[in-house]
Amino acid sequence: MTQPTQIPAGWHQNADGVDQWWDGYQWGKLRPPQNTLGGIGFTIGLVTFALNLIPYFVYLVLVFSLAGVIIGVIGVAMKPPRTLGLVGIGLAVAGIVVGFAITNWVRSYS
Repeated sequence: MTQPTQIPAGWHQNADGVDQWWDGYQWGKLRPPQNTLGGIGFTIGLVTFALNLIPYFVYLVLVFSLAGVIIGVIGVAMKPPRTLGLVGIGLAVAGIVVGFAITNWVRSYS
């Protein structure tokens, strides 16, 4: 067993630029942490986009879309992978735009 060093436990890049876990005593797996908030932002964005199929849910879509944008931005600000967070932000913004377009279209025919 190696002696503890001054390097704090956590994810650190090795010489190859890959994140590796250091537990304070030894190096662990070469697996970066998952970006859970990016996935949550993506899921919320996808749900809000799907809710646009029900025209009278515009306020619910707006609330969920704003939550999706906020969580997606937090997910993008975290460690990679950032792809799900970026797609979630895009879907949430598209949910807002499409929601208002569908609502205005329905109101114009009412």
